[in-house]
Formats: sequence, C-alpha cells, structure tokens
Amino acid sequence: MKIGKKIYYELETGNIIQEIGERQGSVIETTQEQDFQSYVSLSERVPSTVGVIQLTFGQYADKFGVYHYHIDTETNSIVWGDLINPDAPKPQPTSQELKDNQITIMNGLTDVYMNQLGY
Repeated sequence: MKIGKKIYYELETGNIIQEIGERQGSVIETTQEQDFQSYVSLSERVPSTVGVIQLTFGQYADKFGVYHYHIDTETNSIVWGDLINPDAPKPQPTSQELKDNQITIMNGLTDVYMNQLGY
C-alpha cells in the first residue's frame, strides 16, 4: 500500500501546522482523529480550525523541500513560493515534462503552418 503526504493547515491563515510524510509497505492510513491524538501540534488545536489536504503518493515530490509553500484557504490548494535555498541549483524538468513541452510546441507550429496554408 502507498499513502501520500497529508498536510494540516490553519483554516484562517493557510499556514502549515503538520506534515505527515508519505508511507508505503505494510502501513495503515490514519484518520484525522488519530492524527490529532498522535501529533502534539494538532492536539493543541481545535479541529474545526484546521484544514487538511491528502495528496497521492509522489504528488509534488519534486517541489517539497525545494520551495516554500502555504495553502490557499479559499481553494484548498497548495501555493508554491520562493526557493528554500536560492543558491541551490534549480530543479531540472523531467524527461516526460520535456517531451510534453516539445509536443506542445510542435502542435502549435503545425497549427500556424496549417493556418497559413488555408486549412
């Protein structure tokens, strides 16, 4: 079984309270109630003031630890910020991202040529 990262945040500000990392193997997914009992940072909070995002295994793995982030409380989504270490080399795109970009460019060029030819 593979369980993705879980992120608890303040509903009012979007600030991160607790991250629960990815797990795999012989693991059991925990409930929010169990997490509030297990983590001091959560147990000190009123549950109705805390939001949670459950990610899929590996989701945004290339961004965590590289970029600062917070949660947009209106959309319940991650907002990526500045690099954590601006002097570190920037993450390189994956080969799949490069292929996808090439396909997008080729499709755009094909559309331009087809329009100029009157198709």
